[in-house]
Amino acid sequence: ESRAAAACRAENGSDLLSLHDFLTVYQAELDQGKYWGVEHDVRMMRGVGMWVEGSTPFTATFDQLYYTAGALRLRGVLEPVSAQRRAA
Repeated sequence: ESRAAAACRAENGSDLLSLHDFLTVYQAELDQGKYWGVEHDVRMMRGVGMWVEGSTPFTATFDQLYYTAGALRLRGVLEPVSAQRRAA
């Protein structure tokens, strides 16, 4: 979403996003099925995400993730979803 937000800012000639642009960027993320990205951003902005205890967990498989200590910083760890919970 950072590229989409940058494109909106460039198009508007401003460093700020309008409410319409903000909603458009995040709606596009949701339309593409990138729920985890929106959840992450909300969690970072508010300190708590949208996930509700007892709701079905979102699961996905990522092909690969490359990590280098110089480029990334660990911000937190979530417990893995148990097999029992995934089956619920």
